[in-house]
Amino acid sequence: MRCSRCQTENPVHAKFCLECASSLKGDSPVAESYAALRARVDRLTGALNEAFEQQTATSEILRVIASSPTDIQAVLDAVVSNAARLCGAYDVVLFRLIGNDLQLAAHHGPLPATAGSLLPVIRGTVGGRAVLERRSVQVADVQAEAEQFPEASIRARASGLRTIAHVPLLSKGEPLGTIGLWRTDVDPFTPEEIALLQTFADQAVIAIENVRLFRELEARNRDLTTALDTQTATSDILRVISMSQTEVQPVFRRNPG
Repeated sequence: MRCSRCQTENPVHAKFCLECASSLKGDSPVAESYAALRARVDRLTGALNEAFEQQTATSEILRVIASSPTDIQAVLDAVVSNAARLCGAYDVVLFRLIGNDLQLAAHHGPLPATAGSLLPVIRGTVGGRAVLERRSVQVADVQAEAEQFPEASIRARASGLRTIAHVPLLSKGEPLGTIGLWRTDVDPFTPEEIALLQTFADQAVIAIENVRLFRELEARNRDLTTALDTQTATSDILRVISMSQTEVQPVFRRNPG
């Protein structure tokens, strides 16, 4: 017996479809309840799989941060790669704020991109506006927003982009850069995808701040080591002077410079 709902062939004695649980002999409240329950289970299973993928991506990025405390590039590459996969983006870019420009630091996707290329921090670019306003900015069709985003619209028409979303990288409210999602169709990112992008932005900030603190600590340790060596040498000379108050030559031997 063929199911009118999913077209699956079932045994002649079957009362419900073995594939979708629809009634094979008219409507059935039980069959409808079973089908609704199955649909709910499918939705929950999909949500669980999605949450697992997100957790796996987060763990991967944190592992890269822990294993490479000074290799910021490895972390940023992992961030954009996972953002592209989990947010359904055609292309992902991550810029770091350098002076009054955004400098491309990481990229994932088919569009041509040159490391170190600059994007001006102005309201006419989506990334620039996200930095200036310190909030996420999404434009459903950048090519149609030439008045609001003139510079971004020109770039979008040249590269075939339509939907662009940027989330700023913020540390204590101060911008460090931005991460952006691109699509070639007019297909706005969902609130859930923007929230996930915010998570990736936060992880990029953690990596950038970790590298900064690590390098500051290294510099401080070098300064302390130099100061300690100088103090040790001075103390050594003073000790020789106190032991040989009438002997000049031992002091000179201790201070060859």
